[in-house]
Amino acid sequence: MLSLGLRPSEAIGLRWQHIDLDRKQVTISETMARSEDGKTAGYARQRKPTKTVNVRTLPLRDHLVTLFQGRRSPESQPDDLVFTTARGCVIDDHNFRERVWLKTCKQAGIKYRPPYTTRHTLLSHGIEYKGWSLPQAAQIAGHTSTRMVAETYGHMLDRPQFPEF
Repeated sequence: MLSLGLRPSEAIGLRWQHIDLDRKQVTISETMARSEDGKTAGYARQRKPTKTVNVRTLPLRDHLVTLFQGRRSPESQPDDLVFTTARGCVIDDHNFRERVWLKTCKQAGIKYRPPYTTRHTLLSHGIEYKGWSLPQAAQIAGHTSTRMVAETYGHMLDRPQFPEF
């Protein structure tokens, strides 16, 4: 989620058919969304288009190619989920938060933040430190307009440099 700016439901719904290791890219076109009544359990999740119904293709850095190569087994099928529970089921994001995320934050000495925050972190760092334009950030986030990105991250653009006296 952090390296690609994915929403949790996009990461949960990622299938092997969406990852092209030769071209070093991943296509984000669908999610495993919570059920209509808000249930988060894997059995209750529903495959849906992305939140914005936009398809986006993102580059994979070498460390992600290596990560995905290590996760993919010879038995993996195109429709198989990339990330599953230890039993091979769809991930419940509440269980993930409680069993994995909280412990990881604590071990890293990081104050708790919701997993969704990783998306914000990638986009804000891209804008602030890599000089992404608003259209670039919107494309990575899967938005057709820069409006939401400008409202959320616009304060990070063109920060004035003060002279020293």
